[in-house]
Amino acid sequence: MNHTIGSQVDLMPTILDSLGIALPTGQLYQGASLYSPTLNTNRTIYLNTFRQYGMIEGAHFISGDRETDKSGGANSHDVFDIVNEGSHTMFVPSTRKAQNTPSILSFDSFQKNVLRNYLVYSHILPASLAK
Repeated sequence: MNHTIGSQVDLMPTILDSLGIALPTGQLYQGASLYSPTLNTNRTIYLNTFRQYGMIEGAHFISGDRETDKSGGANSHDVFDIVNEGSHTMFVPSTRKAQNTPSILSFDSFQKNVLRNYLVYSHILPASLAK
């Protein structure tokens, strides 16, 4: 049983690691094997749809709505503690204050930039890895 919290970007690296196969080189990866001893478990994981979103920070799940955020409802986030009991994972309403939650706006800006410039990045990355 592995209680490491990950997302869909960690799926391929974790499966390949379990099979003893190295990740292909020269590719853009954000994920990591959930069995890696060097995995950053304090990273923010984004779960994204057009309007609703979620973020996982450590053992906290934060859900939000972009429309509510735009109208000034910054405290409208729902925050849950992620608790493991054996093989069961539960989301328990948290006492963490919603106003201390991160903004989705920095992720949205990053995502737009990556999508706008992906072709450039995909050409630069293999050249930088070859050095």
